[in-house]
Amino acid sequence: MQPPLANIVEWPTGRLDFSAGPLLMGVLNITPDSFSDGGRFLDANKAIEHGLQMAANGAAIIDIGAESTRPGAEPVPTHDQINHAVPVIKALREKSNVPISIDTKDVEVAAAALDAGASIINDITALSDEQMAELAGERGVPVILMHMQGTPATMQAEPTYQDVVAQVLEYLINRARQAEKFLIAKERIFIDPGIGFGKTLEHNLLLLRNIDKFVASGYRVLVGTSRKSFIGKLTGKKDPAQRIFGTAATVALCAAAGVSILRVHDVPQMVDVVKVAKVIANTTMTLRARGESTSQAEVSHINNHGLWLCVNDLEYFLPYDEYPWFRDAKVKEILNVKLLHGHHLNWPDLDVDLEIDALENPQNYPLKYE
Repeated sequence: MQPPLANIVEWPTGRLDFSAGPLLMGVLNITPDSFSDGGRFLDANKAIEHGLQMAANGAAIIDIGAESTRPGAEPVPTHDQINHAVPVIKALREKSNVPISIDTKDVEVAAAALDAGASIINDITALSDEQMAELAGERGVPVILMHMQGTPATMQAEPTYQDVVAQVLEYLINRARQAEKFLIAKERIFIDPGIGFGKTLEHNLLLLRNIDKFVASGYRVLVGTSRKSFIGKLTGKKDPAQRIFGTAATVALCAAAGVSILRVHDVPQMVDVVKVAKVIANTTMTLRARGESTSQAEVSHINNHGLWLCVNDLEYFLPYDEYPWFRDAKVKEILNVKLLHGHHLNWPDLDVDLEIDALENPQNYPLKYE
């Protein structure tokens, strides 16, 4: 049984607080050819202004990329990436305390970005370059490990899998364990299934339908669906800027499933989406079952409905002596989850043991069940 991950993730140059649920990562592309906003923030002043605006709107992280990773993208020279990214990072660090991540697979770019004030490495190759892993371990910074089949230039050339969910999850867990060997603390490792990176429409949908399996892996999960082409295929929207509502649907589902970070372009809108989704789903990171036999969904279901039904409503609307099958089923569910996941249960101001005993032995509680 894996212990729950701490709500607070701290490192020498930053801090993230997941106690209230998922966080938003605002996308800041300072590239001429990104699929959604390529060229819009090439000017450093515009990039800085946009980064500060995203932070003010509720982004908990600003993710800066100086090399497009869209399908078919060509590599950008290292010195060009550094020249574009470093001034923006320095300015944002001077004006805001929001952590900055550098979206790069180039260790020289990552090092320059960290020196300038970035404090998270977002690597689409999942630290395939051991020098990048060494850098992250030495600096003590969090890392985001993404799955991609192929390279940005080739990844959409007929991607194939025997079982996309199993293969992507296995790859990411292996990469995360490898990262730990470089003294990167587990709580500072985030895994990203790489929606749209070497996947067909059906692959993307399968990954999103099974995102709870990634949440249950023992590592925090980041998902980036914002404005992506699979949403355009589903909605008929060719313009990425018109895919906000489709993005919102994916963000809501991922937030409800326990994903830790949502990478988005449209921060103000997605702040509202996450607020509503987490309240409806009662999603906090302490509810998640990580790597254990009972699914995350079952734990969340029991937290949201189990005792609420059994203790609060049924004593008024469904007397136990008339509906013993329902009572017995709920007691078994609650006991099972309590035994396996007691540390995940979220029943504030409720004596869980007392309530379960009352359900098992109603004769001892005549006032409660008379």
